[in-house]
Amino acid sequence: PRDAFFTLFKANVGPGCLSLPFAFAQAGTLLGPVSFVSLAAYSLYSQHLILDCKEAANDRRTRRGDQGARTYGEVAGACLGPLGQTVTELSVVLVQLGICVVFFDFLAESFEAGAGVEAPHAYLVGGFMPFVMLLSLPRDIKALAPLSAAANAATLLALLAVFGATGEHALTEGAAIQTSEGLPRGLLTSFPVFLGSAVYAFEG
Repeated sequence: PRDAFFTLFKANVGPGCLSLPFAFAQAGTLLGPVSFVSLAAYSLYSQHLILDCKEAANDRRTRRGDQGARTYGEVAGACLGPLGQTVTELSVVLVQLGICVVFFDFLAESFEAGAGVEAPHAYLVGGFMPFVMLLSLPRDIKALAPLSAAANAATLLALLAVFGATGEHALTEGAAIQTSEGLPRGLLTSFPVFLGSAVYAFEG
């Protein structure tokens, strides 16, 4: 249970959370929180729908004597047919590819800023590739539990650092940023930036 908890926690609380302060600054003091809560509710509702579909698909497969659905594609195939399974599997691949692109870019930028290394961005991304690819070799998820625990600790420390810096800024300079009057209630021009960061924060 502990290993499963660490893995699920890492799957849902990732580096995307660290970009949320910047994301909220791009949406405004009212539009940002309202949109974020709406996305959270929609994400939770979607998870329940997927679980309901999986239970229905497994009941149908069990009656036929087949193995239960275990992946998004198999659930979609049981509910929508072969075309639904193909579209769902393709969508999962594209979403994960996009997340990996953002993750490698975030990793390279963080390493460059933290270590003070000046190198072409593409070289840093390429340098991290072999180490990340090694993590895809284990076939048992329990083998990744120690790494997940270490990643959770690093994420927690990073979040504490962000909260600490935010609190210090609010105490010394006030909560207003960007302008002397503070942020407007809604920023439609930069709202897509907020939307992308918020969706990435819900990557799990």
